[in-house]
Amino acid sequence: MKYLFFIFLLSLSATVYSQTEMKYNAKSEKLSNWAELMYSESPDEGEVIKLYREYYKT
Repeated sequence: MKYLFFIFLLSLSATVYSQTEMKYNAKSEKLSNWAELMYSESPDEGEVIKLYREYYKT
């Protein structure tokens, strides 16, 4: 029973770790304007959506 409990805890911790998202490099030259704004300290949601739509409109 202890073995099963250990396996359960091990699998639980592995799934929790997999939910961690890596930080993006907001200063990369390859990022578009909308991505730079999105990763800034206080992004304006409306402006990000507007720039995103303009970027993928072309």
